[in-house]
Amino acid sequence: MAVWLARQGSAFGLGLGLGPYIGAKIGGAKSFFWSSVVFVASMLYVLGTVPETLSPDDRKSFNLAACSPLRFLKLFQNRVMSTLAVTVGLQGFGDYLNVYDINYLFLKTVFDAGQTEIGRYASAVGVTQFISGNVMGHAIKVMGQKAATLGANAMWSVAMALLGSARNVQQIVASLGAMCFGHMRNSAVSAYILKHGQSSGMGRSEIVAAQANLLALLKVFIPLFYGNLFAAATSKGRNFPGAPYFFIAFVTCLSQLCFWTVDPDREESREAVRA
Repeated sequence: MAVWLARQGSAFGLGLGLGPYIGAKIGGAKSFFWSSVVFVASMLYVLGTVPETLSPDDRKSFNLAACSPLRFLKLFQNRVMSTLAVTVGLQGFGDYLNVYDINYLFLKTVFDAGQTEIGRYASAVGVTQFISGNVMGHAIKVMGQKAATLGANAMWSVAMALLGSARNVQQIVASLGAMCFGHMRNSAVSAYILKHGQSSGMGRSEIVAAQANLLALLKVFIPLFYGNLFAAATSKGRNFPGAPYFFIAFVTCLSQLCFWTVDPDREESREAVRA
């Protein structure tokens, strides 16, 4: 499952690489129009080609009350699941969607980058995520889930530190290189959440939705926090535009420390014995 999640992230990275590049070429309102067309085409393709995997016996009637912004609380059923959920949440502080606006402010402030350069950088980030998915999948197979997570967290912290202190293009490239090993840092942790969630009686889709709910809530305030942090770090005589990236590096290290407080493999074995 962890390998599959890494490959899924790789596919997302491919889209992230192509999307900004094509959008920058089209430009303006047309890019939004064609983006909508692609979304509709993707929806129709999935509806027409992807088979339903949920058997009729396992389906439930739609319940509007279940559509709650607090569904993520179901991830906090026990110590192991709570710790894993917090780990994923901390790792999410460095997700690309959370730092997109800060990337623009940083590159504009330090390098006077324009919209075209920002689009090219976004495409480069997408390429690194595509590579990272393949690297992480291989690392999980060779090193195991816990060691691969440690390596990915470490490399993402390095990438953020390099980016936050960058004053030349060479260091930006070095940061992108480190990203190739860190984008998919939450693959193994998410796989552990799936296993422990299913052991506690949750359905797989329910777990995925709850985790997505958690990360979506974080995406509401994290960009606002980074914006305020950037403003504070670049006003009143201060000149530290890379502050948000160093904060991400710190939080990523914190996520690894949190992950170390439990042994999801051993706890899973205990659950199997009790069952």
